[in-house]
Amino acid sequence: MIDSSAIPATPPFLAGRPAADEALATAYIDDRDALLRWLTARTRDADLAEELAHEAFIRLMRTLRAGVEIESTRAWLFHAASNLLVSHVRHVRVAERHAPTSPGFDTVSAEAAVLAQERMDHLERVLVRLSPADRDLLLATGFGADGPTLAARSGISDVALRTRLCRARKRFRDQVELDEGSCLRAA
Repeated sequence: MIDSSAIPATPPFLAGRPAADEALATAYIDDRDALLRWLTARTRDADLAEELAHEAFIRLMRTLRAGVEIESTRAWLFHAASNLLVSHVRHVRVAERHAPTSPGFDTVSAEAAVLAQERMDHLERVLVRLSPADRDLLLATGFGADGPTLAARSGISDVALRTRLCRARKRFRDQVELDEGSCLRAA
């Protein structure tokens, strides 16, 4: 049988270290593998689990060195890792939501950019030639104004507004098609 009095309470490599570092090292030795298994099971990504565990230990180190008393470092670590995981998932979801939806979104060719700019210039020229009432109506709806608000502002009924809007759109389309046809004949 082994004499337990011969085994030091503190491992030799921790002797002489501050209490915070000793608690951190003990937590690392005792809890690292369990924390990694727990995180890997939830993320299904060993590298991400390693990063999150590393960050949890860094936060534990800062907390201990700040002099905060922690009753259970294991519970604290798992709680911190859980918070880090939730934060990571939220960040990923926000990034996905704001990411471009098409694969070649940011790699627009110079030719496509020039053609798009020419199209915008053409539409602006057509818009300028419309009557001020048609132009204002099309621009207001284009910028998100709703029908009832526009009708009230114009002093007309919703039905009359929809009729004006349909006619303004038709005049705009006709003018665009007319200009495109004249461009094709000129070429």
